[in-house]
Amino acid sequence: MGAFAGWEMPLFYRSAIHEHKAVREWMGLFDLSHMQRIRIEGEGARALLEYLSTTPLTHAVTYTTWCQPDGGTLDDLLVYRLDDTHWFVVANASNREKDLSHLLSYAPHFKNVKVTPCEEVILALQGPQAIQRPPMQIWEKEGVLFSSTGYTGAGGIELYASPEKGVQLWEKYLTKGAEPCGLVARDSLRLEMGYALYGHELSSTISPLESVAAWTVHLEKSFLGKEALFKQRTACGAVLEEGIPRAECPVWFQGQKIGEVTSGGYSPRLEKGIALLLLVGEIHSQVEIEIRGRKIPANILTPPFISHEKIHRHP
Repeated sequence: MGAFAGWEMPLFYRSAIHEHKAVREWMGLFDLSHMQRIRIEGEGARALLEYLSTTPLTHAVTYTTWCQPDGGTLDDLLVYRLDDTHWFVVANASNREKDLSHLLSYAPHFKNVKVTPCEEVILALQGPQAIQRPPMQIWEKEGVLFSSTGYTGAGGIELYASPEKGVQLWEKYLTKGAEPCGLVARDSLRLEMGYALYGHELSSTISPLESVAAWTVHLEKSFLGKEALFKQRTACGAVLEEGIPRAECPVWFQGQKIGEVTSGGYSPRLEKGIALLLLVGEIHSQVEIEIRGRKIPANILTPPFISHEKIHRHP
């Protein structure tokens, strides 16, 4: 167990690598109840969410970023549409209160909008043997809300339920062979896919345009903070010849520091160290990442580090 955003969270159950491989090859189960679902309802709900989001909300579920007025990133989050007057967002655990305050501060400017935080169980069943649906869908069954968004690149579903029902579902999927998974595997899985983690690839001082989530920014639409957006750095990925990089490791090119690692770790799939970088200036094909005083060669690439086709499917 370990502290995370005010919660005591499971870092791993059996081992992080075992859990990582379970999700890639079979099925893993995560408890994500530390995240926050916030309902936004009313006549002006859509207009409010469109104003805050860098991405057009044209699908049942949309991954997007919210900007601060100064162009920094407030959060990256999922926006769900149940119908035009019933929406909800899922906020990162570290931004629960900040996102709620943000919504409450802007809601009065839109017609008849009600903002309500939910306290419930959120589970994610991930992997090739999990329930598979087309991505970014929502459905409901027996009082449980399901979606298919994923943060692992391995397919699967998320479930939103009451605490009582959530416990029943957790036990049900374990009996079906799902491996309980903790935060360490969740981080290594998202890193292999090159997905952003708030506080690393995105923050109040990192614009979404500078991040691996830059594709969420649609400059043809209006949104809060658009005029202040900045892009002084570029995000990319790197695979190392040896060593395991960590956040804040310096990145060098020809003796000059050109940036740093935002997230780094070991890829069980590649069996190598991988990193997401934030760099200034021209992007070169090879750099050096400094780990404990040693400069290790690293090859630059565009994430994801693995493709869906390379993920082994359990027989």
